[in-house]
Amino acid sequence: MLSLQFSSPVQPLDTVTVKGGENGRLVFRDGLGRVYHEAPAADPTTVVVGGALGTHSVTLLDAGGRQQGVESFSVATQTSIEDEGGRFGRLLNLLHDTLFNDFHSGGKKGLRIDGKWYRYYVSWIRDHVHVLKGMKYYDFDSEGMKSGIELYADSQRDDGMIWDKCKEMLHSELQNYRDVEFAVGDFIRPIPGHPTRRWQRIPVENDVEYLWIEGLYSTWKATGDTNWMSRYLDGALAAVRYATTDEYRWSERYGLLKRGYTIDTWDFQHADDVARSGSVMRVYPDKTIFGVMFGDNTG
Repeated sequence: MLSLQFSSPVQPLDTVTVKGGENGRLVFRDGLGRVYHEAPAADPTTVVVGGALGTHSVTLLDAGGRQQGVESFSVATQTSIEDEGGRFGRLLNLLHDTLFNDFHSGGKKGLRIDGKWYRYYVSWIRDHVHVLKGMKYYDFDSEGMKSGIELYADSQRDDGMIWDKCKEMLHSELQNYRDVEFAVGDFIRPIPGHPTRRWQRIPVENDVEYLWIEGLYSTWKATGDTNWMSRYLDGALAAVRYATTDEYRWSERYGLLKRGYTIDTWDFQHADDVARSGSVMRVYPDKTIFGVMFGDNTG
């Protein structure tokens, strides 16, 4: 009869010792059912834990491949640093607490559209993606992590453009201004079922498509869900085509991304640069003074 000895909780690279298996072969499978260790049985047998998190199993097979016994154990982990003196461990804990206090203390942020509930860290896609870079090491709600990317995938404009915010606007004067200002170029639309919200694309912004694709990639790396990621590849390609062909985003002359001049990735241009167009936030393909979008996304 098989029995297991291990320290609880079991983490990757810990060891598990199997007793009671003397004849046949031992097969270890990870949380996805993949074999990560197989060898002739011995009593005892000690194995380094590997593979995907979740419920692992060890099976004893006889010479004919028939199952003689099976046991399971749970493998989980949490991002941590253990250093002499604890300086960097305390720093990591501080970062963890900052993330979770900001994005979980008030409950999960999100909205329901056409019956589907979407969760996000921040209602701006760029901020959501930047926060995701830290949260992917701590947030074990993989479905929630995917949801913020799905929100902007499911709302993608027909030409491939990605909206950059679904933020609720409570100041009617500002909202009315944007309803008019962003209408040129179709950069604002109502969100079904949410009278005070709008899909918005700040017209001057030109980092949104690559940030959404970066978020798709980061979420895939964090969750390992290739089937989920593959569903959005066509949308990612459409986003690239938009960014590299649309007259608001692409310089045919230089073969580079372009945007109106701003400070960093701010959403408004300096008044000196908009004398021809008359708007600090609107862009016109034939009027705006454009610069090369060189990829600085420090915000």
